Amino acid sequence: MFGNFNFGTVVLILVAIAIYLYLKWLDKNEKSGKTAALYEQYQTLTADTLSALPDEELVRAVVANLLARNTDLYVESAVLSHGRTAVYSVWLMCNEIETADFEKLSATSRRFADMATNGFHLLGAEACAAALQTLVTAFADGTLTPELSAHLRDAVQAEQPLERCAAYIRENIEEFCDL
Repeated sequence: MFGNFNFGTVVLILVAIAIYLYLKWLDKNEKSGKTAALYEQYQTLTADTLSALPDEELVRAVVANLLARNTDLYVESAVLSHGRTAVYSVWLMCNEIETADFEKLSATSRRFADMATNGFHLLGAEACAAALQTLVTAFADGTLTPELSAHLRDAVQAEQPLERCAAYIRENIEEFCDL
């Protein structure tokens, strides 16, 4: 039954097992510590939980709740409430653009740009929405410049969309509850 295995096949199997174990170890370490505690703490959101949180924790709680699902949030956004999609995509774009120009963002992050634009509109952060839409268009046209990313960073600084997210959550708490 195992007569066709040669030394090369055995080595390949051992390498595959080693890679699998390494990836499992990475996954375990990634979910450990502070992040895992946040995921656990906010795995289920209720109106009472959200009402008791200070504004600076609200967005973090909603994002941790979504990330705890360990699914592709882009795909899942179709079944999420409009508010959850808006808050997550705005949070993601604000955090990503803070550290890198738009063209340097991963494709995974950039694919949330249209949702973040809609989220900025929902929150009344019109300068952010306009700046992000300009970035998306320039990226598609190949005319993207670092100044366009800086313009979005400036708009985020001026309009404070993450603070607006907290206010939106407070006003629409039922959109963010699991129970």
